[in-house]
Amino acid sequence: MPIIDLLPEQSAEDATEEATPGIEVSWELQAVAESIADYLKQQNGELQEDSESDVPISVELQNARLLLRDKVMVIIGGVCKPHAQQRLIKSLQVKGVRWLRARKQDQVSDFKAKLTGAAVVVLITKIMGHKHNDVREMCDELKIPYVQTRYAAGYSVNQLVSVILDQAIDRLAAQLP
Repeated sequence: MPIIDLLPEQSAEDATEEATPGIEVSWELQAVAESIADYLKQQNGELQEDSESDVPISVELQNARLLLRDKVMVIIGGVCKPHAQQRLIKSLQVKGVRWLRARKQDQVSDFKAKLTGAAVVVLITKIMGHKHNDVREMCDELKIPYVQTRYAAGYSVNQLVSVILDQAIDRLAAQLP
């Protein structure tokens, strides 16, 4: 599994020499390797539970909590990272985070039942490809606010809070009792 650690790193000299250069590892492959390492640590009990103090409680986070507390968030795109999912649940104080993959062979209609009861849908558009257009229409039909972000932007608590407040605050506030 730790094959990435066995690859020679590319140095500044490698870029100019004709000798055997090291291998430059893309950020995507590095992210995969880090996710695998996190998963293995979690399986072995080496990862400690994230405490709420990991994410500072900003005004933005407080606002997002008011809008989402005890509700369900759906993320479409990418692969669910259990530690990231748990961090979102704890930090946003949501009832749950449903993380749906969006593979090429998936039919958008398959998502409809999984969107039921969601307070907000987060579309990671770079990973989903062009399916996001159909999912946006489905969210509009179901009257579920949606936001869009790119995988490269990340899906940390602060990133998602920022996207949610920038793109959906009015629609979420309108749903408050």
